[in-house]
Amino acid sequence: SQTAADGYAVAQSSLVSTDKFLDCAYVYLQCVFDPEKFGGGMPNMSFVVKGKKVFDPRNSSTAWSDNPALCIRDYLTDTTYGLKALSSEINDTTNQGGVAAAANACEVNVTLADNSSVEDKYTANGFTNFGASGNGVLEGLLSAMAGKMSYTNGQFNIFAGTTQTPSLTITDDNLLAPVNVATNANTGELYNTVKPIFVDSTNNFIAADAPVYQDSTFLTEDTPNGTNSDKPNYVKQMEKQLPFTVTHTMAQRIGRLALNNQRQSTTISCLVDLSFMKLQPADWVYVTNDRLSFSQKVFEVISVNMEVLQTDETPVLGVRLSLKETASSVFSFGVSDYQANIAAGSDLASGTFALAAPSSLSAVSNTEVNDTYNTKVVVASWTNSSSALVTGTEVQYKRNSASNFSSIFAGRGASEISLGGLEVGQTYNIK
Repeated sequence: SQTAADGYAVAQSSLVSTDKFLDCAYVYLQCVFDPEKFGGGMPNMSFVVKGKKVFDPRNSSTAWSDNPALCIRDYLTDTTYGLKALSSEINDTTNQGGVAAAANACEVNVTLADNSSVEDKYTANGFTNFGASGNGVLEGLLSAMAGKMSYTNGQFNIFAGTTQTPSLTITDDNLLAPVNVATNANTGELYNTVKPIFVDSTNNFIAADAPVYQDSTFLTEDTPNGTNSDKPNYVKQMEKQLPFTVTHTMAQRIGRLALNNQRQSTTISCLVDLSFMKLQPADWVYVTNDRLSFSQKVFEVISVNMEVLQTDETPVLGVRLSLKETASSVFSFGVSDYQANIAAGSDLASGTFALAAPSSLSAVSNTEVNDTYNTKVVVASWTNSSSALVTGTEVQYKRNSASNFSSIFAGRGASEISLGGLEVGQTYNIK
């Protein structure tokens, strides 16, 4: 929202006063070339940035926030890089599916392993660019809140990964047709281990693995009877990518939630009366059914469709619901459930072109024989740096009373040199 171009950048470059760079964050950087520091070329630069301010329908303010629900709302409505949805297309209420309800769920404080530190349940910290698809950006933001999104009744609805209290119950009296039940996952496989991958804010925002969690109960269920000693062969690991999550604690919670959720594998399809048309995808509903031994069993709504049922040549309207079992226990995570983070290791040395100075300079007079004549010389010797980058050593000397030094060069590997032509009885400075 800057109203003028940066004065320093304009003075130092070809930028002009109209170059304001509106609607984006930018950095003007000026470097002085140094052959030692820039010997490998221009170094990579990276920055920690607090991004665009977003609208919060809870208090009608616009401010910076890492709340995933608010970031999703901004991406949906932004007309520059977003999906250009109208404000009327956003469910901003505190009802289930409302942005306000999802934002509140994300900001619930959770206590960490030390039993005193807290953090928001969900935050979104990451970046994208114009080359990304809208679907990919939304999936990344939703992953940061273990959330879901739907579009019903002309509005976008956002759900954070948290428990709900159903307001409706499907009983036998509401059924218009037999219930179809499936108890296996679509893939035929269930996972018993999860490895979250997140962006580690404590290690220069480099992608890292959170501690791998294995549920011993799930592994036992997946291991055939009589092969308990062979359990490692039945480990099935889920990899959970979390590009907008920057703490290992949050990654552990989201990973555990995903593992628990996929173990709730029972799905049902039922045709019910029109009173359930008010349900929307991601809502929770109770199911009570004597034949299936369901008593207030909780299911999540996957889809809602209207169907016409022909009964005695009289059409009857009904609602076809696809439901997947869930439970409040899916979202439970205790202080004792945290595992110690995986050590990132020390940073790799980036290398340097700086050289240590020669040391241990000494100078002694000596006699040289040159065509039968004996001449006096001074031999200067020193210890070179062990670096292979040393290509030679410059030795400077002058009479003590003189103002300027003369120079002589010793080649690669040389650690001494003879200084001739000096006047006997005079004091010389050598460096």
